[in-house]
Amino acid sequence: MYDAHEDLIPIVWETEETWGDVRYGWYPGNGYVPWIVFGGTIEPTWNSYSSYENAYQQISNLESPLDMSMQMYPGRDALTVTTDIEVTGNITTSNNKLFLVITKLVTDPNADYVNKVVAYSGQFDFNLTDIGETMTHEYSFNLDPEWNLDEIEIVAIVQSWTGTKDILQAVRSDYNPLSPVTPSQIDFGEVAIGSSATEQITITNYWTDELTGMIFPIPNFEIVDNFSVPAFESIDLDLTFTPTAEMDYVGDIIFTTNNEIFPTIILHVTGSGFDDTSIDEQDLLPSQLLGNYPNPFNSTTTISFSCHRDAENTEIAIYNIKGQLIKQYSIFNPSKAGHGNQSSIVWDGKDKNGNPVSNGIYYCQLHTGGFSQTKKMILIK
Repeated sequence: MYDAHEDLIPIVWETEETWGDVRYGWYPGNGYVPWIVFGGTIEPTWNSYSSYENAYQQISNLESPLDMSMQMYPGRDALTVTTDIEVTGNITTSNNKLFLVITKLVTDPNADYVNKVVAYSGQFDFNLTDIGETMTHEYSFNLDPEWNLDEIEIVAIVQSWTGTKDILQAVRSDYNPLSPVTPSQIDFGEVAIGSSATEQITITNYWTDELTGMIFPIPNFEIVDNFSVPAFESIDLDLTFTPTAEMDYVGDIIFTTNNEIFPTIILHVTGSGFDDTSIDEQDLLPSQLLGNYPNPFNSTTTISFSCHRDAENTEIAIYNIKGQLIKQYSIFNPSKAGHGNQSSIVWDGKDKNGNPVSNGIYYCQLHTGGFSQTKKMILIK
């Protein structure tokens, strides 16, 4: 986008489409709509569109009442887009709607800086009003096999459908698939010398060809040295940390793949070894995240775990695939009350604000003392 107007998101609506015709008619002025550069070098000009320039100058410094982010999940024939929205200011407009579009770079050599709308989600009621309210919206576009994925962008917009049709906020993203290896970093915490701790790694193939590759581990961190994942499937691998000395361990495990978008992927790992020879054998009942059941689940799931007898500050944290904290539980150590060292909680599939989360992969993490362990959960509604 042209540097002087990097806050603008330019899209051109096809008037051959009904939805494009409707929006085209929203704008006054002899049927003209001002344009802006998406990625070229031509400077936008207002020329006879002084009313648009005045409007731009009036709103360019205004603070939006919304914060928006976007994530894409590619499939065999569809592209699923999740849009996270939080109210950060006062909303003064009414009849607000959320809609999404896919834009494609125009191939006309005389207009190679323009992106036109090639897919439209339709509009959805946007009813958030209070500061702090959040929502996650999910929509799936059918992928056109003729699209060059390097030339498309996805735009999500919240706009009033009445009055001056103010746009409250918008967000856009290139086609940017998720890394096939998750999570991107793992902290094993403190592990007794000679003992082992295991965390789970997921490799997901978002593409039509088989995903293959090699894994290059580092000392004290053990994992298989190669993998193969069929199209649109995933596998789980165990990564085991075994400290041999009282020290901190820090390093990077390298994954190489046959995918040209992700030829090399880095997994950052850390952990510490400690000497447990002075600890009474009776005190070695381990802290452990036992997992959740059912998994996958469609409404609620029970997360089971155990706590070392002396564990303090035990927490269960739930993260989405982007590493964002969704919900957190503070746990009283059950063994301190004489109830044994095993317990469980029930997650109802909602975030910290009580809003249902969308389908997808989530990570449950147990924190207790210096110990941490993570397991994957899958929500399918």
